[in-house]
Amino acid sequence: MIKLVTCLFACAAVAALFCVSAYAQQGSVQVDTDETIEKIEEEVKKLRTKDTLTDEDKKLIEALLKSKARLEQMKAQIKEMESELRKLDRQAQTVLKQVNEWKLAEAREAIAKKEFFKAVELLYEVFEIDPANAKAGEMFKKILPSICPPAYHKRLTIGSPRPLSGPSPLPREGQSPGTDAAIAAALRWLHFHQDKDGKWDQDGFQKNCDTRKSPACKGQGTSQYDVGVSGLAILAFLGGGNTHRNGLFKETVKKGLEWLVSQQRVDGLIGKTGVESWIYNHAIATQALCEAYALTRDPKFKKPCEKAVEFILKAQNKDLGWKYKPQGGRNDSSVTGWMVLALLAAKNAGFKVPDSAFKGALGWFDRMTSTAGKVGYMRPGDNGTLVLKPGAKIQSPDDHYWAKQPVMTGVSVFCRILLGQKRDEKNITKGVDILMANLPEWNKPKKNKVDSYYWFFGTYAMFQYGGVKWYEWNMAMKKALLDTQRVGGCADGSWDPVGKWGMVGGRVYATAINCLTLEVYYRYAITKSEQKKAPAPEKKKDSNETAPPRK
Repeated sequence: MIKLVTCLFACAAVAALFCVSAYAQQGSVQVDTDETIEKIEEEVKKLRTKDTLTDEDKKLIEALLKSKARLEQMKAQIKEMESELRKLDRQAQTVLKQVNEWKLAEAREAIAKKEFFKAVELLYEVFEIDPANAKAGEMFKKILPSICPPAYHKRLTIGSPRPLSGPSPLPREGQSPGTDAAIAAALRWLHFHQDKDGKWDQDGFQKNCDTRKSPACKGQGTSQYDVGVSGLAILAFLGGGNTHRNGLFKETVKKGLEWLVSQQRVDGLIGKTGVESWIYNHAIATQALCEAYALTRDPKFKKPCEKAVEFILKAQNKDLGWKYKPQGGRNDSSVTGWMVLALLAAKNAGFKVPDSAFKGALGWFDRMTSTAGKVGYMRPGDNGTLVLKPGAKIQSPDDHYWAKQPVMTGVSVFCRILLGQKRDEKNITKGVDILMANLPEWNKPKKNKVDSYYWFFGTYAMFQYGGVKWYEWNMAMKKALLDTQRVGGCADGSWDPVGKWGMVGGRVYATAINCLTLEVYYRYAITKSEQKKAPAPEKKKDSNETAPPRK
């Protein structure tokens, strides 16, 4: 009965709102009517100033006065309509308010029965009518821990865009006031350099720079990865405890998500295929949308997520991984790693992901693992894409400018642990040893060891592995990132686009992925498959433990 009455009231509300819309249009008509009457009066006055009026002048005056009378009559009718429409407006608001109260009552009943997902659906129906409904907002916050996947629970209680005061709540895991301050500064920079349409423009972000007191930021990237880098930026905000419903940067997240959805094609692909390595864009954007949906259960993102996930599953090579061309027969560990993260986000959000998709990815990583434990890009243990010195040719190892970091080993260790493999599995232990032999280092002045991509995956892999090795890696990572974050001026909070992929991704990419690296402490829950629990050695005070001074 309640649903039937609610439906009837909703129909009445729609009709009333239609009348309210007509009321707004009538207001515009009245303005036009007043202006026309004034013009008529001016024209009549002008004609009457003539010394002698011709018969044509007299006829024109008569016609103008008749038009004025009709307009004045219309004006009076509009005023009557205004009065009626105001009544309808008040009635519409009353009806909608009543509908919302009934929906809120149903939501409370659902919460009492622990039917949290039903409650969320009802609350979003309230938000559709009244986006700022305070009661619905409070109820949403109350049930958020119950609808949020366990993997993301730390974001609700610890993740914060503000520096913490006092001891870190995660001392064993390595978080500090310094990391929180760096995250806050990075999110501020990303917020201020977002385009009005919601994207982050890799090669045009400088138009958003505040040049009143300092020069514009440097470090443009290439526009072909706007979708992927915008996805990274959104993931950074989500990782910092923000969604499009809650948090200091909720409007930033809202605009970004809406822009990503606007880039989705009918077949589910997010972005365009006419650019090199375009599938990275889709993988990262899918992860961002699925995480946002998992954290809020907003129904408007459900269909875009489903379509995006379906595209990924159809693109996978049979029993293996992914590369640039869907089911093209070729695979690589980099694309496969991002696809695993996207599908895990989808699974956390409640979307169906077949186990075969993850088994195929693990099978590919196994193929790419050398006897020493190093994982290659397209061949066992290879070094991946070469980036050469300017003007150099592939003639000797010295021609490879950027140090050969074990990036794909970090990718595989992280994915293997997330997918449930035990930490004492040989491919994981060997991989961890390789990572520990290549700790993060911003080696000045050469900087050839800087690789934000490697540090991102390596940090998440080592965090999941845990123990003393995680402590050692974390100390190195914090020194590399906290000591090099820009302070002061428009670039405050960002990182210079140094490193193997900095020239492609630019400052937006560098800032987003380094921010994500620092959010490692609360972006994912630690998996339960026998994490290393060796106690961390006694902590020594270093520059990483305090917030850097900011101007």
